[in-house]
Amino acid sequence: FVDELDLDSAKGGTTRYLVTRFPLYGPDGDIVAVGGVSSDITILKEAEDAIRQSESDMRAILETSPLGVSMTTRKTTQGYGQRLFSNKRFAELMGAETADDLIGLTSEGSWVDPEELARHLAQRQTRSKHMIAEVQRRRLDGTVWWCHYHSYPFVFAGEEGWINWHEDITERKRAEGALSE
Repeated sequence: FVDELDLDSAKGGTTRYLVTRFPLYGPDGDIVAVGGVSSDITILKEAEDAIRQSESDMRAILETSPLGVSMTTRKTTQGYGQRLFSNKRFAELMGAETADDLIGLTSEGSWVDPEELARHLAQRQTRSKHMIAEVQRRRLDGTVWWCHYHSYPFVFAGEEGWINWHEDITERKRAEGALSE
């Protein structure tokens, strides 16, 4: 039997133990006692709690970002990285109902200019640093928007990939177009 046990410390606070209990048998095969081993796992549990809190804090920051955030794998499916994470704002930009609707999808079909996408994917295979672009993207419903795009190499869930920041610059592009007319 293995269990975790919290005990109040004489110095104040709580000490956490991993306790293993096992039967001790006599010569006739009957249980005559219970043996046990315990290990202080307080520091391990505090570290696990700190990691969970840090992950929760980071997720909250990404989820509330005014920019669309997505994370994609470096490994590709037919040349495209698959999305591992999307925040609510990126879901809005892409016309998805929820961020989860975009998980596992690729960029295929979401770039208006296929040549621009091909250049971008080629750069991802050979570059290991920050990339910036202004590109037209296509929402799930087919409408087009202008995107100011930043992409950084990143490790997510133990997998190499890219963290991507998306800003809708459609209104700026319209204003620039109106000024140039």
